[in-house]
Amino acid sequence: MPVEHWDRLYKNAYDNGVNRIRSIPGVCCAFHSVIDGLIHLHPDLLAPLLGKNASLKEAALTGCRGEVPMEIYSPEDFIQGLFYSLSKGCAMQRMIRTRETHQWVLETFGPGEHRLGGTAGNMARSLAPLDIPVTVYANPLTVELADLFGDYPNLRVIARKNDGFTKIPPREAAKDEGIFAIHWIFEYTPDFVMNIDGVRVQPHRANRYIPSWNPINNQFRMSVEFAQGFLALIESYSHLLFSGFHILSERYPDCSTCVDVVKPLSDYLGVVRERSSHLKIHLELASIASPMIRRAVSRDIIPHVHSIGLNETELPLFLKPIDPYSDIELGDDSDAMDYCRALAMIFRKTPVERIHFHNLGYYLCMEREPWSSPEASRDALLFASTMAAARAQNGLFSRLEDVAQGLHPSIDQSGLNQLKALAERLGQPRLLETGIGRFEDYHLFMIPTRLVKNPMFTVGLGDTISSGAFLTA
Repeated sequence: MPVEHWDRLYKNAYDNGVNRIRSIPGVCCAFHSVIDGLIHLHPDLLAPLLGKNASLKEAALTGCRGEVPMEIYSPEDFIQGLFYSLSKGCAMQRMIRTRETHQWVLETFGPGEHRLGGTAGNMARSLAPLDIPVTVYANPLTVELADLFGDYPNLRVIARKNDGFTKIPPREAAKDEGIFAIHWIFEYTPDFVMNIDGVRVQPHRANRYIPSWNPINNQFRMSVEFAQGFLALIESYSHLLFSGFHILSERYPDCSTCVDVVKPLSDYLGVVRERSSHLKIHLELASIASPMIRRAVSRDIIPHVHSIGLNETELPLFLKPIDPYSDIELGDDSDAMDYCRALAMIFRKTPVERIHFHNLGYYLCMEREPWSSPEASRDALLFASTMAAARAQNGLFSRLEDVAQGLHPSIDQSGLNQLKALAERLGQPRLLETGIGRFEDYHLFMIPTRLVKNPMFTVGLGDTISSGAFLTA
């Protein structure tokens, strides 16, 4: 199928997406907004460090061998996770659990360029320029964090007013000062090349490593003001997007566990579903290292949501928690057919209505029934790809018209090849022509993405993709 055909589908989907965006009454992005410290990673930043410290060099080699720590308790854990990410070219996030290691990272690499981060923060910052009424959750909302949200009159936080609740700009709601949490973002490109004792390290794609210090939200407790205010204002929202479980620990000093943390949020979502039958809820399944936390999320959270989003790193992690007897294996050589089987398994084991999967070169979406029409579901993926390409190419966009810049990069040939191969294996030639097909009993949508060879940064792209696709479906 000619690339020109998909270019026409993209242009039409962009126009449809703009119209859909303008009809959305209100969106809430919740539970994880932080300050990111952006650092562009180069070999000369790491070579002196490994050259003078044998234990750090051995940790780097251990990461290259495919071993990764669940959490970061030492500089060695930090380096091991970094080189695991570099060697595989995969997005990787791990939580820093000791103050000494946080201080070591700060002294070794500096604070980085402060930017708005966290799943909720990234989604809100991607959606606010589109003129959607957006509410974001940030706790604690410091002056420093509030400043990073920018000046968007449609971007608000929930605040108590007299005997009720209202929405006000983040800067008006900020109460504290200081940086209580920071998520470092080490961005790298395929140009990164480093040799360690004869081991060549070169990622096959641009990606990032995210070591995160966030003790204040480690034992997540939702702000009472937000929890009550969201329920009071719930009729003003059509969509709720949330994430943040990767910040949790399995166990805490007070003898509680992640189950004790997850269960209250599960109960709250149950109340939200009872109060608003029209509200659509999306869970972005970020990189949760702990199997125990993944099991808790699979058991207590996923049954309350309509839609989930994940990437090629996150999907394999959730197969066993969702179905302990699953024989599906996903790895570096998995193709679109393998991922379709995994998505279908999740449908068989959970009540979710929609699953969105984003991978390098292509996106997949599977639905029990389209919320609007098959064409709308396919166009939602194309619009999300356009948003992501605009952000990767030019950085954060400032207005809806900037998204159109994402139509300029070329369509990824590898993604088009994956689509062609899947259409042939399923015996559905129209899947290649339209991006619309079937897999088992489910509606299947697949598109080739726009290719930005040298993205300004990769962090936040997944959040942009998932939020754009969810809102315009």
